[in-house]
Amino acid sequence: MTLKDIAKITETTASTVSKAFRDSKEISEETKAKIFDAARALGCFEKYYRGKRGGKIVGIICPEPESEIYGITVGAIERALHKRGVETLVGISRFDPKRAKDIYSSMVYRARVDGIISLCEIERINDIEYVPTVLMGDSQKNDSIGINIVIRVDEAINELIAILKSEGYKRIGFIGESLTKSRLTAFKHAMRKNGLPLYEENIFVAQNTRFAEAGIEGMLSFIKSGATPEVIITAYDNIAFGAMKVARENGFSIPDDVSFIGINDITTSEYTSVSLSSISTSYKDFAASAVNILLEEIGGNGGKRLEHKFQIPAKLQFRQSTKINDEHPDN
Repeated sequence: MTLKDIAKITETTASTVSKAFRDSKEISEETKAKIFDAARALGCFEKYYRGKRGGKIVGIICPEPESEIYGITVGAIERALHKRGVETLVGISRFDPKRAKDIYSSMVYRARVDGIISLCEIERINDIEYVPTVLMGDSQKNDSIGINIVIRVDEAINELIAILKSEGYKRIGFIGESLTKSRLTAFKHAMRKNGLPLYEENIFVAQNTRFAEAGIEGMLSFIKSGATPEVIITAYDNIAFGAMKVARENGFSIPDDVSFIGINDITTSEYTSVSLSSISTSYKDFAASAVNILLEEIGGNGGKRLEHKFQIPAKLQFRQSTKINDEHPDN
């Protein structure tokens, strides 16, 4: 028995039924009573009802806890929710779309959460009750469920490539891994847009390693090819740390011989022996925005519908690992 079935019987809409089960103030007590009576008669009231049970609960779906950026983000979300009197429940998807769907379903039906914040894409799920959902990431598909908050890493990469071109760099490389395809795509697009050549020997995507190990593998590959890039962009900061280690061990001076730029600007990046330039994805601010938007959606927005997609700019942060004009405004 679905929300649509209850809506048909009560001559309302699935949206009205969903809000009634969440005890939304938008729905009159008379309409709620009619919906609840129908649900009890159909034997599915307990399955759907999530109102008046005490404090709110928000589910967080995280791809993995090992990545510092996800740990920072989940922690920032939890702290922001806790300050608002909201408890949290965390599920780990391991980048598995099916597992993410299963977690979403369990949070909706078993945990009966009031809302969900997901750090990974979740495609629309047929015949499942919708609860207020916010998705966070570099990009989201149009058919994904919920409200999207997108950090425009692609725009920042394009801005970065334009700056590097103006600084006279021509041979620009990229190191990523199997889970960072979207950032490689953004890199290639920016290179073409700025009229710079793409050298295949200067693009490395690790298939069996991640984090610093992927950077080590990528840098060794560049050195072996005899065509080390003048500047290397990595899909995230930890990859850059491994690549920089190999560069130093093989006699390269950073940034005089080769420059490095990461993505995410994690805390460690500023405090390495040669501080790492990075594209800041502002995940703490990102988390605060997600919490505000979700709680507004849970509260009903005064009957107003929120935008489906919110966009947050990423910001360039140049440090010692990149040889660049000191007078540049972002330096």
